[in-house]
Amino acid sequence: MKPTKTSNFARRLRLKEYFSGTDPQNGHDLCLPSACTPNHGRELALDTYIKLTTQDILHNIGPRTRGHDLTRKQRDIIDALASRDDIIKPADKGGSVVVWPTGKHIFEAHRQLSNTSHSRKLDGDPTTTYTKHITQSLHNLLSRRLITRDDYV
Repeated sequence: MKPTKTSNFARRLRLKEYFSGTDPQNGHDLCLPSACTPNHGRELALDTYIKLTTQDILHNIGPRTRGHDLTRKQRDIIDALASRDDIIKPADKGGSVVVWPTGKHIFEAHRQLSNTSHSRKLDGDPTTTYTKHITQSLHNLLSRRLITRDDYV
């Protein structure tokens, strides 16, 4: 996990406390940087300071203090699209976005679902049957040692 600015700050404080009162090593610039962080609990006052400072920082970074990463024009366009009765969705191909009036979207959905060469109405929900079949298949593969327990779970 990538360290945050607050965790880096806390680490620097803990290192300063840990190494306070010691002489700096000669040739310090020739050593590889360490990822070590001294343990909590060495200095109660420092632990309390870090905890309260981190809580205060995280409390004050909320939605009310963050600005938009969009320009005013982009925000206005999104607001205008959101207020309309349209469907906004990814296109099937090409990575584009499609904006369709709701009526046209519903018509297209009915057209595709009515095409019996691509789909048909089921009498019931097949999820239970499919789940049972998949579970049995995985158990069979596991017992034949074709997959590991990690793959099975």
